[in-house]
Amino acid sequence: MKTSKWIQLTGILFIGILFSAVSAQAAMGSFSFDDIDYWVGTGANEAAFVIDWHDDDNAGPMVWGYRWDGEASGEDMLMAIVNNDSNLYAKVSGPTQYGIAVFGLGYDVDSDGFGISDGSLFTNGITQAGYSTADGSSATDPDDLYTEGWYQNGYWSYWLADGTDWGYSGTGMSGRTLSDGDVDGWGFSFYGGGGGAPSITPAPVPVPAAFWLLGSGIIGLAGLKRRN
Repeated sequence: MKTSKWIQLTGILFIGILFSAVSAQAAMGSFSFDDIDYWVGTGANEAAFVIDWHDDDNAGPMVWGYRWDGEASGEDMLMAIVNNDSNLYAKVSGPTQYGIAVFGLGYDVDSDGFGISDGSLFTNGITQAGYSTADGSSATDPDDLYTEGWYQNGYWSYWLADGTDWGYSGTGMSGRTLSDGDVDGWGFSFYGGGGGAPSITPAPVPVPAAFWLLGSGIIGLAGLKRRN
């Protein structure tokens, strides 16, 4: 059983329906590093980490921050954040000559426990699986977020932000060397169309604190749990 302690984020919790199409587009399209309240790690370098399930029924993209000194990879950032945030879960491959692959990402929206239909057991938010078992599982709690895929439904695509645009990563996360100010994103890409790059990008002007985007409304993250 994992242990956790509550941390309070400095952002203000708010729930708002944005009636202005212009305001909704601006809020849903951008964020700045100053808006990120959930930071993992310590050090002089900072990077942002975005996940977008492209799941209209539950939640839009979510953003975390990662700090480090020395060298770090995209894999280091994902592992550190998943290990730290006790609501976040990942199904990954075992190590290969190319590093590890991401098969599934999940989030315990109501913080009441998380599981997936194939019975995978998670340790510090991580479970390993083979490529042949990377399709078809779903969250056992319908309130939670979970999408996985490799051969069938789709796959988790890896994106890097350049200015205010996303570009498809030319390397996997294990071979991705982070630099200060980088923004990495994961978006589920559905076979047959849909999904792809996260629907928010970094922006030079502040927008509300680290958030879920629900349709045309926004919910700030007022409290998250940190793994010990």
